[in-house]
Amino acid sequence: NKNIDQTDIFYICIDKIKAQKAKIVITGYASPPGSKIYNFKLGHERAVSVKDILHKIIGEKSSS
Repeated sequence: NKNIDQTDIFYICIDKIKAQKAKIVITGYASPPGSKIYNFKLGHERAVSVKDILHKIIGEKSSS
């Protein structure tokens, strides 16, 4: 009996996304201590990083 870890769950979700041609909304967040401008930029950079990684894993282009 195999234990399922977070990586397994991640790839199960990716398979479901591929199969259903689902759309994903990615939102980046930052902690409150920084300025609004800094946190907005940081959140945006985090969201773009996740989007880029998902593109590599899924192998498909999607809208920004």
